[in-house]
Amino acid sequence: MKFILYIPLFIIFQLAGNKLKALFGLPVPGATIGMLLLLIFLFMIPQNKNITNAAHKLLLHLPLFFIPAGVGIMQYTEILQQDSLALFVSVFGSTILCFLFAAWLTQRLLRSEKTLTK
Repeated sequence: MKFILYIPLFIIFQLAGNKLKALFGLPVPGATIGMLLLLIFLFMIPQNKNITNAAHKLLLHLPLFFIPAGVGIMQYTEILQQDSLALFVSVFGSTILCFLFAAWLTQRLLRSEKTLTK
């Protein structure tokens, strides 16, 4: 049950990200800024098993966090129908671009690793 003590830590970082977004007017979502702050924090402290356990407990229930987003999308069915082609092309195209970039980056990293080991 120690993991319950660490869940507020994640919420604190999200709230800090939201505050920084509001304070500086950043074009990045506050939750993303909070995740970056959490990442920096995790690099600064030694590995903590309790934080890892709390994160794993949250990841087990991750699909539940998508329910509000799905319900919110259902409120915009008219817009989705009007712009369905543009949405499909943008989602499909960006997915393909991400795959291509990941493949290119992986090849490049593997090549650099080979040159370092020689």
